[in-house]
Amino acid sequence: MLVSILLFVLINLIIALTSVLICLLLGVRNKFVFPVAIIIIYFSLIVFAMTVLGLFNILNIRNYILWVIILFVLVLSLFLKHCHNYNNLVTSIRKLFRNIALYKKILFCIAIILLMFWAARIIVTPVWDYDSLAYHMPFVAQFIQDGSINNIYFTALSGPLGYYPSNIEIIFASYLLIFNHDSILHLINLLLIICYGFALGAILRELKISLPIIILAILAFLTIPVYLFQIGTLKIDNLFTFIFVSIILFLFRYYSQRKLSDLLLFSLGCGIFMGSRYLAVPYILLPLLFILVIFVVDFIRRDKKVVIRNFVLLMLIILLFGGFWYIRNFLVTKNPMFPTSVSFLGQNIFLGLNDTFSGGGMVTTSIFANIGDLINVKNFIGHYLFETGFTAFICFIFLILALIFIKKIFFEFKDLLFNFIIIGIPLYFLYYLCSPNSFVHLNQNIRYSLPFLFLCLLGIVFIDKKLNKGFVNKFLFCALGGIGTGDWRRSCD
Repeated sequence: MLVSILLFVLINLIIALTSVLICLLLGVRNKFVFPVAIIIIYFSLIVFAMTVLGLFNILNIRNYILWVIILFVLVLSLFLKHCHNYNNLVTSIRKLFRNIALYKKILFCIAIILLMFWAARIIVTPVWDYDSLAYHMPFVAQFIQDGSINNIYFTALSGPLGYYPSNIEIIFASYLLIFNHDSILHLINLLLIICYGFALGAILRELKISLPIIILAILAFLTIPVYLFQIGTLKIDNLFTFIFVSIILFLFRYYSQRKLSDLLLFSLGCGIFMGSRYLAVPYILLPLLFILVIFVVDFIRRDKKVVIRNFVLLMLIILLFGGFWYIRNFLVTKNPMFPTSVSFLGQNIFLGLNDTFSGGGMVTTSIFANIGDLINVKNFIGHYLFETGFTAFICFIFLILALIFIKKIFFEFKDLLFNFIIIGIPLYFLYYLCSPNSFVHLNQNIRYSLPFLFLCLLGIVFIDKKLNKGFVNKFLFCALGGIGTGDWRRSCD
């Protein structure tokens, strides 16, 4: 066991160090963005390695460790070759983090200690939730046992879920290759708390929000009951939403700075996101639409060759890091999203397994298809506020009040980022309402609305800053004051 722990720590430290070197090569210097970029590259390296090894049926611990070492040597060589002033670079990075105020370091240490106590409890908790037992863990076990990701898992319990995209499951598999115990997987959602802190903080910094408001906004999101409930389980929604948050961060940065590094990180995020679940397909459309709008504007006003290169890079990276599962399904079933049927304007494009997985069959299990009944409306509102806590309630109240200033908003805020938030809030709420099984498993699948709640918080802070009304302080304190309400205590059980 001790050898496995040491090997696990060593291999993941090498991957993390490789990610740091790649960040430095890309020129990422912002101290808020730097950790998020490292995390996205870290997951990307794992996904790419496991996909390639699994595709060629050579997925085992020896080949994985060999790949990690070879990649580290190659990246280190590039770093030493191109960063001639790397000593000054490392010194400047140290200065960035050395200038952090003492009270911030103390708060960070207290948070780490609390997380360690939480982690100790989580490690001794066995896998218990249905999703983990039905397909997350079985997928991981099959990838490791077969040494391949080409074979499709099927049992009576999971049905055709083996066709679903499994990027997050192959990340899990990379950990179990070395550390042969599922307890390590329980810590992922806990560690994401730190990742979310960096990602949300970086986005709000991009929007020029003050540090106290950033801290309050981060706490307001991380204390939403449906978010807390995922911690200690293998549910992938927190990681799914974190990648979405990172995508928005790098979209915002690319819009404001037009740096190739931000485009590459945006593309990596999109690739991992697309390969994590079918729900990512509609969720990724708005960020891709906005990046394409930026490309079109740049194609007209700037160097056309650069825009074409950027577009090709975007598509290629998404395909490499998220396209395998869709290509595999198409080759096996002639439907990239099997077992789901895909139709457009009433015409079937790709046939699914049966009526249950048809467009109409899946819509009937959504909230949107069942919300017509007043009893169902009351049931939905009660369950939703119970699972999302006081934060979501205040979100809705604030957004309704924001309609009072709608004229000023639309006539004065000619900003692509603001437009993304304003369009995204109702759109992602509609995505949630139309999500399969969002009604038949109402309590469990409120987690699908986490991207919507994130955009709500972003919208509140952004609109308040633009209007300069000072509502946001009161909102965030009210949201934090309501932590003890709703389902928070159950979420921590």
